[in-house]
Amino acid sequence: MKLLPTFCFMCITVFRSKQECSNLPEDLDGVWTSTNLETITISSSAKTLSMTKTFHSSLTGSYFDCIFNSGTQYVFKMNETVPILSGTLQVYPYGCFDFRQAGTYSYYFYLNSAEEITLGDSRFKAVLSGSVDTITSLTDICDTSTVDTAEFYTMIKSGYVSEAISAVQCPGPILCSFKYTYTDQTGTYCESVNTSTIMIKSDQNYGEIVVNNAGCTTKEPFYSAGGQVGCIANVYKSSTDTYYTSYYNRDTSLSTTSYQFTCVVSTRVTLISYT
Repeated sequence: MKLLPTFCFMCITVFRSKQECSNLPEDLDGVWTSTNLETITISSSAKTLSMTKTFHSSLTGSYFDCIFNSGTQYVFKMNETVPILSGTLQVYPYGCFDFRQAGTYSYYFYLNSAEEITLGDSRFKAVLSGSVDTITSLTDICDTSTVDTAEFYTMIKSGYVSEAISAVQCPGPILCSFKYTYTDQTGTYCESVNTSTIMIKSDQNYGEIVVNNAGCTTKEPFYSAGGQVGCIANVYKSSTDTYYTSYYNRDTSLSTTSYQFTCVVSTRVTLISYT
């Protein structure tokens, strides 16, 4: 009997492992007012994020798809290119969002990428349109070493201002009533004015600060004409015993000298007297 040769073949294909965006928290769903990206809209089911802030004058908004996530970090890729260097190159902006829930209806977040000069020094990574295939993992975009603890942004859910404020406690150093002086680059104001006070509104679960500047109307603390601002996010830096707090201005309309959000740095000072 004649034996026929037998051949065995094995075909092995090796692929580079690629991460994916597995989920977005449902708590992020909805429309948010932010400190730096204007109005943000997030869909956890579609895994998308959009903002009214634009990266170029030719755009009417900025729309992103979630492509990677790990822990609290989410990488979003803009779904269209942006021209840079006078239109000679096209890039896709990528953002590494690190979301932290501050309260029921407020979040603070970091943008964990180096500042990008071609995108207005924003913390979004610019990837050439022909190089997107090289972005295969979260670490290709995210770099937490470039961002300080204090450099966070805040967003509050639209329609839930009161609920957001009542859910966040103001930091310890501010939980008192104070007389204040106001110092800026032009000088110091409201000295020796007993009616210039800052106090916590006790029925707001330490969430709202009330400023009385009736005796010194030259300046408006927290840039609030009405004098009511709410704590919506706190970040504590233990190495310096410092609180970084985002406050929301409750004025119904903003003047040219007012701001919707302010960030306040506070710390305790211990006074020791000797006799």
